[in-house]
Amino acid sequence: MSLKKYLKGIEEMESWYTFSKETEDILKIMPLVRNGKLLLMGPYGYGKSLYAYLVGRIFFNYRADNMPVAQLMDELSVYDVLFNIDIPSLMKGEEKMEPREIVSAPFKFINEFQRGNYRVYNALLGLFSEGFITIRDMKFETQDYFAVLDANPMDSGSREIPAALLDRITASVNMRSLKGEER
Repeated sequence: MSLKKYLKGIEEMESWYTFSKETEDILKIMPLVRNGKLLLMGPYGYGKSLYAYLVGRIFFNYRADNMPVAQLMDELSVYDVLFNIDIPSLMKGEEKMEPREIVSAPFKFINEFQRGNYRVYNALLGLFSEGFITIRDMKFETQDYFAVLDANPMDSGSREIPAALLDRITASVNMRSLKGEER
């Protein structure tokens, strides 16, 4: 990304999003990090998803309705989150599987990161550390990307995120309310 495009993007973000003084630098720099993974932690309503949608729209030209988003829930399988399986082919005994866009896209938003399960976390570990996921002897690669992961650790559906996966996170930011904060 050119410096001009980046600076214009930051200017546009500032027209929609108020950065807190304590998180401003990291939130502005992270979209430049090749294969960067940014974990945003905090309660509901603190701007985590808004930040992700703005980065996806401004820097990667996604619309809200076509953005590569994986919303994690304990009951979802790796196939629900990361792959599309051709069911009619499977019924004929043929296994045809394609990665969902979240696997290969240059921007990834993983919503409710703390709600995943160990199978999904293991698949994401491969994607984040090696740049690909292997399943049933099929290898699916990603291009260079930037990923935003958001989590509300106070959510009743939260679980502990494995240390090996947290180790692959480039930066983590605890989001705080802007109430009472002066800019």
